[in-house]
Amino acid sequence: MRRVELSCLANSRKMGGRCVAGVHIPSGKWIRPVSSNQNRELDTRHYQLPVPWGEARVCDTIHLGLQARCPECHHPEDWALDSARWSLAHRPSSDEELLQLRTQLIPALYQENLLFGSADDHIPFSVFEKSPAAASLALIKPDRFSCCIIAKEGKRRYRACFTYRSIYYDIGITDQVWEQRMAGLAIGHYSQGAAGVAYGSEIWVTASLGEPFQGDCFKLAAAIIVWPPECVT
Repeated sequence: MRRVELSCLANSRKMGGRCVAGVHIPSGKWIRPVSSNQNRELDTRHYQLPVPWGEARVCDTIHLGLQARCPECHHPEDWALDSARWSLAHRPSSDEELLQLRTQLIPALYQENLLFGSADDHIPFSVFEKSPAAASLALIKPDRFSCCIIAKEGKRRYRACFTYRSIYYDIGITDQVWEQRMAGLAIGHYSQGAAGVAYGSEIWVTASLGEPFQGDCFKLAAAIIVWPPECVT
């Protein structure tokens, strides 16, 4: 077992639980801590920090315990959690600290031309069974960003619509904070301003590959991060 420090870059919905992921400090490598649940999702007992800090948030630096690597063909960054409670190492308390964090994260930005090797919003799981994924987590800086709300199977679905290295993507959002920003909006397509983000703000996206669903692994916006933070209303 080992205790690690992680810069949290996602705490998103997953199969009735959560998916938390971040960059290991100081190696800069991605880690997705997973549980022994059926779909490896995390429960409240996993990602809840000691009082009064609530749950782990994007931009937190947290300490957690890992047992061993347990990669799957579509999720090479997975590590099994141990039973130790997570703790908070640091939570930025000012715009200056958040912007300092942004500078520290710049080296972690994704450099490939295609998101997870393709321009589609999903990749057949069979592809990974033949050739395991090189990555299932990426921190990207889109060229242009907007979002939309659609109705599907009687439910509201939130989508991130952006251009990255001249390729257009339309992927599902599992970032609960962003969903709350858009909760009062009707079905439709919106600029980032509709979610309370000022014009000129820079948006980064933590992209993730989901678990296999009907034979495919879908690309997801697990976190939508706004810089500079003071532009968020």
